[in-house]
Amino acid sequence: MAIFTLAIPYLLEKRFIPYLLICAIASLFHVTALFMIPFYFIVNLRIKPLYKILATFLGSLLVSGVLVAYISSTNDRYEGYAKASDEAGGFLTLGFYTAIMILIILVSYLYKIKDKDFQKLITFYASGVVFIIPLAMLGTSPSGPQRLLAYFTWILVLILPMILKRINNIYLYIASIVIFLMYFVLTTSRFSNLSPYIINPIFEVF
Repeated sequence: MAIFTLAIPYLLEKRFIPYLLICAIASLFHVTALFMIPFYFIVNLRIKPLYKILATFLGSLLVSGVLVAYISSTNDRYEGYAKASDEAGGFLTLGFYTAIMILIILVSYLYKIKDKDFQKLITFYASGVVFIIPLAMLGTSPSGPQRLLAYFTWILVLILPMILKRINNIYLYIASIVIFLMYFVLTTSRFSNLSPYIINPIFEVF
């Protein structure tokens, strides 16, 4: 997934061949990188972003079952992707990113942010989030198809600073820091059970 981040400049510049090449290279490590190819066209189509997002959601509703079945069939390690799970972490994470998506769209509208690259990044992020929602509705494990969310959520690293700079409000900066810290705690505890932290035995003195 990290390799795919190199494709974003080409997505913004409408350079399909380099974008396709990076997706192909990334797919050598994880086949899901190939599913990023359609998003090049989704982002760069000359229609309203809202229509793109709605079309992506409806399209995902239609193909999500087939998509999960395909991923699980490509490798024995992915067979668990098609199995239902009672874990709630995936829904909480997806809900968090969905709320951020709605907030970003509202801020973009209220502050009339017309920058083309900014709008493309929002479209890419929002399309990705709504694409994952039907996958989550299938009840699959958060460690399965919902991991596709990671292809899109890192875009917030680019979007949020642009929004915060545009609003330029100290109270919003403080609130953002609090929210990010809360999410960090949730990620390391509720979502992925990474806490409490355990010291590596190599470094234990007593």
